[in-house]
Amino acid sequence: MRFADELRGSEGERCKVTDLRTGTINPGVVQKWNDETQRTDVLYDDGRLVRVGYSFVSLIGDES
Repeated sequence: MRFADELRGSEGERCKVTDLRTGTINPGVVQKWNDETQRTDVLYDDGRLVRVGYSFVSLIGDES
């Protein structure tokens, strides 16, 4: 999992979002990061667009 400042500039990267309400993990792509709200917009693979707090987002792949 990345810290909020590491999500800045991650638009277009694959990620997974943990939904604590349902206990599911949803794959998607980071669309936009908002410094003011500390939230990111993620487009799920099923087409839904969600806005989530950074602590629920894990980027997939190398963190180089």
